[in-house]
Amino acid sequence: MVIKTLEATYSVQRQLPYAQDNRVFVCEKEGVNDLFLLVEIADKETIRTAVDFLSSAKRMPEFSDFIDCFFAEENFYAVFAFYNSKSLEEILKEDHPTLPERLAMVREILEKWMLQKLPPYFSYDTARVDYIRFTAGTKSVLAFALSNLAQRDEITFEKVQQRFSKLWEAAFAEEFAKKSVPELERFKETLDKGVYEDVPALFVAYDKLEEEILKQPEGEWEASKTWPFRLWEKIKAGFPAVKRIIEFILLFAAFMFQIK
Repeated sequence: MVIKTLEATYSVQRQLPYAQDNRVFVCEKEGVNDLFLLVEIADKETIRTAVDFLSSAKRMPEFSDFIDCFFAEENFYAVFAFYNSKSLEEILKEDHPTLPERLAMVREILEKWMLQKLPPYFSYDTARVDYIRFTAGTKSVLAFALSNLAQRDEITFEKVQQRFSKLWEAAFAEEFAKKSVPELERFKETLDKGVYEDVPALFVAYDKLEEEILKQPEGEWEASKTWPFRLWEKIKAGFPAVKRIIEFILLFAAFMFQIK
């Protein structure tokens, strides 16, 4: 499949499996070595109401990933930068990245949103584990689908945070299951409530959280905090006298073992 304009010819390499209202293609551009993501909008009413919005977004100097937009054969196309990459969903399933690696990937996502100064609609559009992608060098790649364009004005940053919360839970599913890093759960609660004003405020909060987690001994990340473990922690915190008695019993048992 080839998509032509007066100035460029795009050859479709593959279609991304996004079950949404638009088709999304990975393309090569004639005479250029780079890859591009083309979002095809076919719905006439969506085109009528969204052309000005998309054209205005393309003119934003910080939004450098938005390359072009044009009409071709009655459809409207938006062109974005793209790179060979894997979705975060694939990485989590296949590569099993460590906690620090996943934290670094989340940082990459937020930095990309911040540097591109994305309007809430575009952040919301990409905040999914199957849309966010990473190159082999862990560079984040935003795969836009431009879904629900007709509702773009209803997308607030509060909704961005709530969708990002689902990505957050997927990225740290192991820690959530084990309840081994409570800081991650508390941060999800703030995302669900939509407490941050914008991406910079969210990034500042994340930066503090990441620092707090990474300064902990690695063993604490991996500890499986099942209910007996949490009960023991409550005993230690709330009943210091009980804690001292248990410690004495353990020391006495160790002493008796040594003298046998």
